[in-house]
Amino acid sequence: MTTSATDQQTRAALIDSQRRVLERIANGASLREIFETLVRLIEEQAHGMRCAVLLADARQQRLRFAAAPSIPEDYKAGIEPFLQIAPEMGSCGTAAFLRKPVYTRDTETDPLWKGCRDVAVRNGLRAIWSTPILSDDNAVLGTFAMYYGEPRLPSPEHIQLIDMATQMARVAIEAKGNEEKIQALSRQKEDHLRLVIDTIPIMAWSVRPDGVVDSLNKRWVDYSGLTLERYVQDPTGPIHPEDIPRVLKKWRAAMAAGESSEDEMRLRRADGEYRWFLVRTVPLRDEQGKIVKWYGTSTDIEDRKRAEMALQKNEQLLSETQVLGRTGSWEHNLITGEITNTEGNLRLFFGDDRSKGARFEDFAEVVHRDDREYVNARHAQLLAEGGPRDIEYRVVWPDGSVHVLFGRATVVRDAAGRPLRVYGTNVDITERKRAENALRDSGVRLQALSRRLVELQESERKELARELHDRVGQSLTALKINIDILQPALASQENAEVLARVADSAALLEATMDTIENVMSELRPPMLDDHGLAAALDWHARNFSRRTGIAVAVRAGETAGRPALQGEIALFRIAQEALNNVAKHARAHRVEIALDHANGECVM
Repeated sequence: MTTSATDQQTRAALIDSQRRVLERIANGASLREIFETLVRLIEEQAHGMRCAVLLADARQQRLRFAAAPSIPEDYKAGIEPFLQIAPEMGSCGTAAFLRKPVYTRDTETDPLWKGCRDVAVRNGLRAIWSTPILSDDNAVLGTFAMYYGEPRLPSPEHIQLIDMATQMARVAIEAKGNEEKIQALSRQKEDHLRLVIDTIPIMAWSVRPDGVVDSLNKRWVDYSGLTLERYVQDPTGPIHPEDIPRVLKKWRAAMAAGESSEDEMRLRRADGEYRWFLVRTVPLRDEQGKIVKWYGTSTDIEDRKRAEMALQKNEQLLSETQVLGRTGSWEHNLITGEITNTEGNLRLFFGDDRSKGARFEDFAEVVHRDDREYVNARHAQLLAEGGPRDIEYRVVWPDGSVHVLFGRATVVRDAAGRPLRVYGTNVDITERKRAENALRDSGVRLQALSRRLVELQESERKELARELHDRVGQSLTALKINIDILQPALASQENAEVLARVADSAALLEATMDTIENVMSELRPPMLDDHGLAAALDWHARNFSRRTGIAVAVRAGETAGRPALQGEIALFRIAQEALNNVAKHARAHRVEIALDHANGECVM
């Protein structure tokens, strides 16, 4: 056989090997199965050669055997400590570290194998050639190794096999990596979708194209008490027996037509009770328009159903309730002009007069003349713009009594936005308005009483301070003068004990006068009357700092004139109380009081 024919056979064998490996990849085989197929195909191309695929760990620090069917187990176990990705770690570890092929001719003599040559030699592995498997970004994915029992170096044919093997190994690794990423992302999305479906406040489910239910959300399972498996066995079990024929007929028609459907049915709860549900189903189609899934929801409408069945029974009761509760409802057909009212609504506008209420003009005429322009403008705005729906206005009954109504209206429009009809409710709030007015008047009176009380308190404070100054202060001053006169006279008698007692009395008298002066200032500081709020605050701050050790700064802006005295008194008292709270509770070291005047207001 000629060399050309041999080369053709070799190329054909390589191509066939590549095809078989790619088929394994495409069929979703595991990496181990793909690598074992690859190793055996390469081993078939060269007599006496053994092969192995090693994979790098995620941190690219170590290698591990992924496929090595012909490599002795003793070698695998013995070489394991030397599978680090580092220099001088045999052929594989060094090739992965250098990111280039490492061909060891003889493991018994090669310095790369000095630490592990015994493992290779005793297992009959003398020539070991390792080539790194690199990703597109030059990351180490693993290595492909060839082993011979006698010392030798690779031939061009071997190099060709190695290139093909590493290329196939890289394709398999990256394909599996992408597949795992896609699967992980898909699982993540499915988990998220499942969480959303289980969380939504509605019963939801999905059906395969053949009509078999393949998922139920948690709310559905909780309601029915059925697992998915039990429901699949008896899908009509939860449906009320009377509804089953109608429901199945409609569902089969929707499936045949491939269209969305909507139906009402009774579903059995876990405790055996049936409740009405609105069931909607919609198809999901792929890019070609083929239905790949049906999704459905079941909404509890039991309350609505009960309301519908009780509506006629409650109409009379509603009418009576509106009369008793001074409420009413109405509807005005803007196309025909027809007006519909409840008895309660007619009474709100016309009292006991039932001769009116058929025309819109009847209602317009009883609106209080001072409110008519406002009501007409709001009515026009509501129809034109969908403006505010709520309104308060007065009506005058035929007997002349005035009543206050609160109304709320809604406009129904066609597709073009033109108003078709208006409906709404009204409530008589006359008593409420009277109560609000009375409450407002009471508030005004209470404010006046509060101001009068403060004025009386300040008057009492001022009078008490004057009494302390004029009576007690003068008496203490006279007493101090007498003690000052006695002290020199007693000093000549050289009675030390008496002098000491007199000195103590003088000191006590001085402290008492200071205390009374402070009390008078607290009651009504003269500084406030004489020099205004800023000066009084500054004086009080200095006294407060002297008494407590807390630094107080008063910052007062320029003012064109003094505020009213009552306002100054109120702000001064507020500052007094605030500083007292600071001393008791704040543990502060510094306080700042800012006093500003703007737009006729005094702000502290």
